[in-house]
Amino acid sequence: MIHKIVLKNFLAHKNTELRLGPGMTVLTGPNNSGKSAVVEGLRCVAQNPTPRHFIRHGATEARVTVEVDDGTKITWIRKKATVIYEVLRPGAEVPEVYRKLKKGEVPEEVLDLLRLDPVNLESGRANERSVDVHIGNQRKPIFLLADDSADTRMAEFFAASSESAHLLAMQKLLKNRIREAKTEEKGLLRRMDGLATDLDRLVPLPDLSLELARAAEMDEATRRSGQFLPQLEAMLDRDRALRSTLDRSQARSVQMVGLAPPPVIHDTPALEQVLGFVETLGTRIAMGSKRQLALSSLAEPPELHSTTLVAEIILKHNELTSQVKKLAIRSSELANLQEPPMLFDEEPLAGLLRDIQGVKARQAQLAKVLEARQTQVESLRTEIEARMAEIGDCPLCGAPLKPGSLLGKEGS
Repeated sequence: MIHKIVLKNFLAHKNTELRLGPGMTVLTGPNNSGKSAVVEGLRCVAQNPTPRHFIRHGATEARVTVEVDDGTKITWIRKKATVIYEVLRPGAEVPEVYRKLKKGEVPEEVLDLLRLDPVNLESGRANERSVDVHIGNQRKPIFLLADDSADTRMAEFFAASSESAHLLAMQKLLKNRIREAKTEEKGLLRRMDGLATDLDRLVPLPDLSLELARAAEMDEATRRSGQFLPQLEAMLDRDRALRSTLDRSQARSVQMVGLAPPPVIHDTPALEQVLGFVETLGTRIAMGSKRQLALSSLAEPPELHSTTLVAEIILKHNELTSQVKKLAIRSSELANLQEPPMLFDEEPLAGLLRDIQGVKARQAQLAKVLEARQTQVESLRTEIEARMAEIGDCPLCGAPLKPGSLLGKEGS
């Protein structure tokens, strides 16, 4: 049952809303006041007739909305060259849209909601068309007495025993719809049973997904742990070397217990700090060499161009660059040290001089290592810049990768 009709920019109606009361609703008014336009709008929704001048002058489209008893709103939208149906059901935020309709074509969903189908007469005549008893037209009154030259379909319909043919046809149409609805309901119930069975089969899937995720995390953790094995081996080698050095130092300290303490020499704490730093830097350089050796055997990165490895290399590069700068400063400070004064007891001083000469020799050796390391750093910088130029943009944020900003290179 129709409860409300809304006409917007349809013929003479700019924005008209009609609420139908219970029982019969009668439209009265003078000629050309828009009574027939209301009936014509209802016919447009129910039949989607051949395009005519339905759009009000100055508007771009005409709308006719019909609201039925369950709250569903059916809107017929007529534009210049197209027709669109919109069905907004109760509780829905977005309407169902039907486009690309042919002339006179009405979606089945709209027909089921309106229930204003034409009724077929069972008169037995060939080429007999259906009769629309729901919507009248003032040019073709529903009570029409026609002669032999006119269309006698209306007259034949109402001349038959008190609309019996119409009632039988309506009853038959209702039975067919009930039968189709029951068939569709049975099919939907069977489909629901099948879907319920399928859902029961899919119940273990979340647990399996969680187990697979845990397995993937464990595999990733194992792979990451394997990357640190070279570092662990280097640390173990370093621990063995330190233990050996400690044993020798302890034996030497036992031998030197009876010796007189050496005289105080200026800037010896700074020298000890530099020597310790040089030794630490040598250890880090050795570890960096082993890391680079381990990294050189890695496979090519995936297509996503992960920046994790690049970030680690850049961090290591920055650390090594900072260490090289600090070592250069320390080396320049050591170059300006004065020769120690002459002492009466020459044997401790001679031993110290020998140790200093050994330190200088080691310093020269470390300088060569540092020079080779700087060459490796520059090569690594060139490789990083080439790799980042190949990647182009960051795969995470989409911003262009700038080697200068990441490597800390001035002027880039």
